[in-house]
Amino acid sequence: MVEASVNNNAGNTITAKPSQAWAGRIAGIANRYERSHINLLGLHCSICGIEPDQVSDEVMARFEILAVKDGRTPSRAKQLRRDVTNAWNKQSEIHPDWPQIKLTLVNSRPPASVSIADLPQSFGHDLELFLGRSGRKNLFDTT
Repeated sequence: MVEASVNNNAGNTITAKPSQAWAGRIAGIANRYERSHINLLGLHCSICGIEPDQVSDEVMARFEILAVKDGRTPSRAKQLRRDVTNAWNKQSEIHPDWPQIKLTLVNSRPPASVSIADLPQSFGHDLELFLGRSGRKNLFDTT
């Protein structure tokens, strides 16, 4: 179990340990990396008064935001959230006494293409004109 010091919004340093409910869950995790990730979530939740059975996607979103405020870059905070989510979901699959809450894995990849709705309306109009000029109206018309 790891003890952590965190700064609260008032600038005061708080030394925290996971609550008993979290400590019991964390102690049962065999993989040290998963244990480390869940421990970080447990510290955050213990400070916020959130029990393991109250973890949700909303809690994970706040966890990611606080990771950025704590000094991580946004991409590192998102990766931390993904790692914690993966560890949480794995524990809920292999431990029947773990809270059976499936967390949503955030997508960290940018969209592969741009939607036409994201472009200016004038582009859509110009595209229609271009396609109208460049293609035949009837594919089977040979004239």
